[in-house]
Amino acid sequence: MPFIFKPDMAAPRQQEKLEEAARRRDEVFRKHPDLEKLDHKIKERELKLRGARFHGLNQRQRSRLQEEIKGLKEQFQVLLQERGIPLDFKEPRWDCNSCEDRGEILTSTGFVRCGCHQEQDLDHLRRQAGLPPRYADATFASARLDLYAPRSDSGQDTPRARAERAFQAGRDFVQKQLPEKSSRGLLIDGPVGSGKTFLLACVANELLANGRAVRYISYSDFLFLVRLSFAPDSPYSEYELIRDIEKIPVLIIDDLGTEQATDFSSSLLYRIIDHRYGKKLPFVISTSCSLNQLARRLGYLGEKIMQRVTESCRICGLRGDVREKIIARERGNNG
Repeated sequence: MPFIFKPDMAAPRQQEKLEEAARRRDEVFRKHPDLEKLDHKIKERELKLRGARFHGLNQRQRSRLQEEIKGLKEQFQVLLQERGIPLDFKEPRWDCNSCEDRGEILTSTGFVRCGCHQEQDLDHLRRQAGLPPRYADATFASARLDLYAPRSDSGQDTPRARAERAFQAGRDFVQKQLPEKSSRGLLIDGPVGSGKTFLLACVANELLANGRAVRYISYSDFLFLVRLSFAPDSPYSEYELIRDIEKIPVLIIDDLGTEQATDFSSSLLYRIIDHRYGKKLPFVISTSCSLNQLARRLGYLGEKIMQRVTESCRICGLRGDVREKIIARERGNNG
């Protein structure tokens, strides 16, 4: 494609590449004035050919003009090769030739996002969702279920069987959200290191990749932000923080019950859960507590909160410390 500079149509990255190409062209022409004259002569002939009807040129004159342009271009290319100048020195060096760094491609149905920008868009969505960068690559496909013990000393379900059910529940939740937007949520309980946060991140990443809005919060961090919002110089208000997670299509709450609730935090959580329950908006929760322990740790409204949660959520559990095994493997691989 010939180099056409249209700054008014350029995206920021595209604009940068166009300007870079213009500087490269000007530098070549500064060192080789004869090339600039020849390039100018070619453009004059091309402009005349495009306005052939206006200039009253007959078919024979047009053909002669086309042959002249062809000869001038061949001469131009020979000079470039003799001087070691790339033939495409005037062209922008696009990072993506498909969209020419615009980020969008025009199709028969309109503009669609180019694949080169999809991962950047997804990174932006992860940041907006509050997902920790450590879990940006968490996917159901990369889940290491083999790290869960295949046997159980207690004679109950094996940790691996539990993990398989829990991760399948996560997949089912995602599938229900995409076409149907089901209100049924998910509660994952398990000890520290059992992979609860990883599972929640798999759910979040899958939903984000499919265009579903998600908000991930660690409940203790959320409470900290709410307390900070009471400061006179706070950049945000308590109302804004709560409204955001009340209305988000899918709310993910990690590590619920890590701290003993106060009356304030208990009433705050009940307000959020009850609002989403009434609006049929789903939530995904992880906790290191049993259901009875969680009800006690959630304060004076704990039982009411848990009634809403258990009624709204499918409950699964993870067992075993897979984090310790992952750390041991990484240390072994690193010597």
